[in-house]
Amino acid sequence: ARESFLVDASLVGRTVGKGGEHLKRAGADHGVEVRILDGPGSDEAQPRTVLILGDTEESVRAAREELELIRQDYVVEEDRVAWVLSKVKEIVASCGLAYGKWTGEAVELCGLRSQIEEAVMLLDNHNEYFVVFEEMGRQRDEIQRSFE
Repeated sequence: ARESFLVDASLVGRTVGKGGEHLKRAGADHGVEVRILDGPGSDEAQPRTVLILGDTEESVRAAREELELIRQDYVVEEDRVAWVLSKVKEIVASCGLAYGKWTGEAVELCGLRSQIEEAVMLLDNHNEYFVVFEEMGRQRDEIQRSFE
């Protein structure tokens, strides 16, 4: 069985790991061979192909899920941007994402599929709390005014 996927040049190092540790671990854990193929020409900015070879579709798929970094935009309502961004750094660290950054329109998340799913769940939870936070602020302001 075999699968391949493209990796942005900027993410090759993260995919491979220090000294190839991610490739070696995926190979050992799943009994597959992982190769990084150079793109056409010698342009370092070109995406690279990751080729995974193994005995079963399941082992190849599992190795891919451990290696393939994906990007996903998390769209944020305009009035909640500051609220959501206040939590992004913490969520990126706790989920082990490669990064999470504001693009001006959305939070771009980059990591393994499982990491992104976890980050989206945490962002959704944080986002849902916004209404409660706003209400607490209104109540605090009312109490403050009552003492004036």
